[in-house]
Amino acid sequence: MNRQYAARPSDAFCLAASGSSTDTNIFGIVGPDTAIERSFNPWDYKSPPEVILAMEVAESKTHWMQPGDYDVTTLLAATGRLGDTVKGLLPDRIHVLFADGEVWALSPDTPIDAVKPFFTITGAKAASREESLSKYRVDD
Repeated sequence: MNRQYAARPSDAFCLAASGSSTDTNIFGIVGPDTAIERSFNPWDYKSPPEVILAMEVAESKTHWMQPGDYDVTTLLAATGRLGDTVKGLLPDRIHVLFADGEVWALSPDTPIDAVKPFFTITGAKAASREESLSKYRVDD
């Protein structure tokens, strides 16, 4: 039964222009102090609204039904621009999903240090995305 679904691209997770790719374009942010930890309990969900749950990923080479995520440890160790670490589907933006459901398109030139606080629950509680990230937003 699952083979029928696996062979088809999922509109929710496979945003390829060709419409034929089964690779996912969305990775969750996982690891310690993230909204998606191993101990994640959706019935006791208390993440701050500004924590980033997921980000866009181009050319993931990960089937949409297969686990594939951004490890928070790797993201927190990254330096330079957001676009040096994360690739978006469009060359001028990377989409991020916040816990409150807002999706922002950020410039790949966004300093990754400006985004780092929003990868963890502790960081997101102490930061404001309006103050830290609004100047890097790309208008749709």
